Order: sequence, then structure tokens, then C-alpha cells
Amino acid sequence: YDVLLTFDAEVNYIWWSKWSWVKVLFFLTRYSALVEAIITIYLQSSTEMTPSSCSTLFSVTGCKRRYNALYGYHAHLVIGWCFQGMFMFGAAAAEAIIMLRTWAIWDRNQFVAYILGITFVGTFIPACFFVHRFLISLQFVPMAELGTLSDGRGCFITQSNHVVTGAYVCLIAFDSVVVALSLYKAYELGYSHLSRSKLLQTLYRDGTLYYIVLLACSVISIAVILAVNLEFVILLVTMQRVLYAVLSSRILLHIRQA
Repeated sequence: YDVLLTFDAEVNYIWWSKWSWVKVLFFLTRYSALVEAIITIYLQSSTEMTPSSCSTLFSVTGCKRRYNALYGYHAHLVIGWCFQGMFMFGAAAAEAIIMLRTWAIWDRNQFVAYILGITFVGTFIPACFFVHRFLISLQFVPMAELGTLSDGRGCFITQSNHVVTGAYVCLIAFDSVVVALSLYKAYELGYSHLSRSKLLQTLYRDGTLYYIVLLACSVISIAVILAVNLEFVILLVTMQRVLYAVLSSRILLHIRQA
């Protein structure tokens, strides 16, 4: 829906601009999230699911059987890498946009670039590990097999672990470093300087909103996962991924419009 709301701005400020890393990141995070959302909706609405098809769809690329046949990999391992790859790559692209925005606030300061780069690597590598360990722990049952207890649509998670909360903590840590750098720079600049620049106001407004929304979403996700409400896990993961795409895309569009 957000794609439709901002499509005119996307055409005017992104499509006709010169190709750059920022433009590539925009398309990657925006449209990979759309693909993931469509697959998740199908995953939760189809009446013709089997345990195997649940796992295969959750792998997003459907590469489980091919890898099993060619390399003999364990199915869960491949499922983990496939979904982990798309989800974490999309989230990383969104965070990269935020990194570039923060670096711009600091006038491309080299020391700040080192801080952002080290923090990014130091949080996303553990986050990938946590997501991978979570995904290989998942076990599914088609809702159709639950009989009168369900409407027969989609897949039901019967088993998982809580290690994915570590990934949320890593993402919170990264975003906290980014917002801390932004606030410190705002303190250095002072209110009078910020009030004279519409671009800086846009950068700080959108960056702060991005942090607050994703922090709230991460905290809620952690609470739900720890409460062992397994049926909400896929929904929460997809929702957070979509929020990453929506918010980071809007930040870039607002910067171009400012």
C-alpha cells in the first residue's frame, strides 16, 4: 500500500536520478520486502499446504529440494540460509540507507564511517547467526491437518526456539548507535543551525521516527516470542521487514524532496 502512496515521488526522485549505490539500496529494500510479504500471505492463506510445502515456501527461493539433490544438505540448513539471506539482506539494505544518512549528517567524517562500519559488521553477523539458528529450529504442521480446530488455511508452527530474540537485540544495538551519533551531532550544531535547514530537519525528524517505530516493534516482537506465541512469529518477522522497507524508503524520498 505504501508503494502506491509514494509511487509518484519514487518515479520523480528515484527512477530518473543517476544510478548510485543509494538508488540500488532503495530498490533492493523496497521491492524485496514486497516479494516477502506476498509469499508470507500465500503461506498463511493456502488450503493446499503440506509440511514440505510449508518449509519450502518459508525458504522463499524454494531451493531446498535442489540443494538436497545436488549437495545432500540437510533441509533445515538450506531453509535457514535461503530465508535468512533474503530477510537479512533486505534489512541490511535498509540499515545501509540509514548509515548513509547518518554519515551525511556528519559531513562524511571518516572516523564516523569507521564507527558505523564496525558497528554494522559487529551487529549483523551475530544477527544472521541468531536468525539462522531460529529458522532451522522451526517445524510446521499444515492448518488443514488440525481439523475443526482451524479453517485449514496456511501453516502452523509447532516448534521453535527463542534465539531469534538475539537478532532483535543486535538490531536495536545498531539503531541505538546510529541515533546516538545523530543526536550528538544535533547537539554540536545547535538549535539555531538546525532551524535554518529544512534538509537537516527532515533528516532528524525521519531518523528519530525510524528509531522509535522499529524499537517499539522489536520490543513487542521479543515479548511475544518469549511468551511462546508461535503462531505470531512469521507475522512479526514479516511486519518488521516491511517496516524497515517503508521507513528507510520514505527517509530517502523525503531527503530528495527537501
